[in-house]
Amino acid sequence: MSDRRRERRGHHESVAGDPAEETLQDLVRQFADPYAFVRELIQNSLDASASCIDVEMRWHSDRGELDIAVRDDGEGMDLDTIEGYLLTLFRSTKEQDLTKIGKFGIGFVSLFAMQPREVTVDTGRDMIWHRVVFHQDRSYTLSRMEDPFEGTTVTLHIPMKVAAVAKTCQKVRASAERWCRYAEAEITTGAEGFNKGWDPEPVTAPFGLEAVVTVEDRGDGFHAVMGPSRTPEAGFFNHGLTLWEGDSVLPGVSFRVKGRHLEHTLTRDNVRRDRHFNAVMKRVTALAEGPLAQAVHEALVLAATQDGDHLSDLYAALSDTVPWRWRRDAAIVPMVGRAPATLDALQADRPARLLRWVGLSEDAPLYWGDAADPLALAVAEGGALVVSARNANAPVLARLAAWLERPPTPVAQRYRMLTPVAEVPDAWAPLRLELLALRSRLTSPDNLILAHFRGAGADAFARVAPAAPYAAEPVPDTEPKGGTVAVNVEHPLTEALLELPSNLAAPLLLRAVALSTGDRDPLSTAHVDAAIAALPGRSR
Repeated sequence: MSDRRRERRGHHESVAGDPAEETLQDLVRQFADPYAFVRELIQNSLDASASCIDVEMRWHSDRGELDIAVRDDGEGMDLDTIEGYLLTLFRSTKEQDLTKIGKFGIGFVSLFAMQPREVTVDTGRDMIWHRVVFHQDRSYTLSRMEDPFEGTTVTLHIPMKVAAVAKTCQKVRASAERWCRYAEAEITTGAEGFNKGWDPEPVTAPFGLEAVVTVEDRGDGFHAVMGPSRTPEAGFFNHGLTLWEGDSVLPGVSFRVKGRHLEHTLTRDNVRRDRHFNAVMKRVTALAEGPLAQAVHEALVLAATQDGDHLSDLYAALSDTVPWRWRRDAAIVPMVGRAPATLDALQADRPARLLRWVGLSEDAPLYWGDAADPLALAVAEGGALVVSARNANAPVLARLAAWLERPPTPVAQRYRMLTPVAEVPDAWAPLRLELLALRSRLTSPDNLILAHFRGAGADAFARVAPAAPYAAEPVPDTEPKGGTVAVNVEHPLTEALLELPSNLAAPLLLRAVALSTGDRDPLSTAHVDAAIAALPGRSR
């Protein structure tokens, strides 16, 4: 500020010359987001030890201006502070105090990015109160005030058309929420004087993170919270104010960290990557490698015994890479018919893997199936390893494919099974008697059964049943001939035949069974032709 004069009443004016004006304009332009002034003013209030900060917006239709006032209950400024620092660029009382984050002393100029007609600063300390008015031409007036007040209030008087008022106020609120939601003070925003205004409402929120598992580390001006994530994000804060948020610098982990030594860059759009940042990252990495890894394993072990939605959420949150080593002795894989398994139990030992790689050995198959599926239970009871999963998209299967370098195989792809019908349809008994009357190759009612088909070939109409009809069996290379034949009760043809008179349904069912089991001449075509001709709607 080049031209100063002081009046007896303490009235003080200054008009910037060309070099100073050019410098000031350069500083204003550094704030790409004009609404960042909210962050700068709240930051100054926090540095003044304010516990309550109100952002008050009021539209004055009579003069076509929006007043935006940031009011705090901090310690305020005395005359020396006002003249030595508020009115002098690039100087700050905070330069030697790392607990204050407004180190560069230039954040105040961000107010001019909003193009106010005037900016008023009311502040006081030790029972002496002052007002500084910054005019549109960058001159300022400093005067003494007689009426007492508390803290500091900075007010922007912005000429504006009424159509832009609501949007401007919403952007001010959004800026406060973005930059100051974790601030260590009570912050509110309110707007009035137009029909879309709102009563004062809080901006701040508890410092935390949404994740299926979270851990914290705090103390000595440090507070970090983190959890696993497939889309990891990071946030750096000082006094709860946002320095930078973006993609996480740790794979597979989202975290937020507050550090009293963290600082923003001169352009206010990033966190300074200095020795203090490196120290913070060292501590954050240790938190991920130690407590977070332990917490994730413990959560998986507990959830694996329950095999519910929480387990699915846990596995879904795990990315392909995490900053810790997986414990291979932790029982984190839910299994069908047995206790959860460890990765070691599911992975062949190294010699067997080497033989498999050169084609001289094969790992024992690893299957997956629904724990409520009778086929999966039967296969597991037979000694096979069956991972519990509801469908092919279950997150646990994707994780196992990466961990074990081989995807689990669906039980239903390699096994099949018949299960008895709980309630046999009333039409089945007379239909079987009618089948005997045809004197087909079925010589006894006991060699034709009605059953549910599970696993491979579940959509077949009929097949030859195994020796133990209701036991799980591997899918054979060729279908057997002869013996008991099972008819699929859930097949649409079965349902249709059971609705016909038994004398009509019997020959048709025999024909369909024979075709399904490979017998091309099951009974005389005369019987079939007669049955077809007897169908409703057929001409005789």
